[in-house]
Amino acid sequence: MPKFASIVIAALAAVAPLAEAGNCTPGLKYCGHTLLAYGNYESRIYQALGHGPSSWNNEEQRSLFNCVGPNGEIQLERTCAKLCIDQGLGQSDKCWY
Repeated sequence: MPKFASIVIAALAAVAPLAEAGNCTPGLKYCGHTLLAYGNYESRIYQALGHGPSSWNNEEQRSLFNCVGPNGEIQLERTCAKLCIDQGLGQSDKCWY
């Protein structure tokens, strides 16, 4: 039984960060596609871009946003010319020119 309890505790510890994920970290920069993966960012992205979906060029996915508030507020930094690259957890994303 102790082995089973250890497995359950380890599984819960692995899932806990996913449950907390949802807001960006203030001070970091995020690609639009990264924010969309967090969930609940679609309307914020369109608001920052100043328009709705742009299916013809995927602007919302290749734009770079600054996380400016503790509640997930974002501001558009730029739209990347080619790609926006996710740099991983705890790192600012960046444009590839």
